[in-house]
Amino acid sequence: MTRLPKILNLVDQKRFNRLIELMVMSLPREKKILQRIRIQQAFSILRLMLITIILTYFVGCGFYFIAVISWN
Repeated sequence: MTRLPKILNLVDQKRFNRLIELMVMSLPREKKILQRIRIQQAFSILRLMLITIILTYFVGCGFYFIAVISWN
């Protein structure tokens, strides 16, 4: 449980925006805007998937814990 904040730091939006700036710095303005939007949308989808997986894991652990307690 103590590692959860560290995992959420991996998907920090501010860090990701800085990384995007470095990646698209050499592109022309029009392509830079389109590329940045695409990357941010992909990041949002990836972040949503990661959060969903983490929540599903913890809910499953909770169900398992309840099943073990009720079985005894």
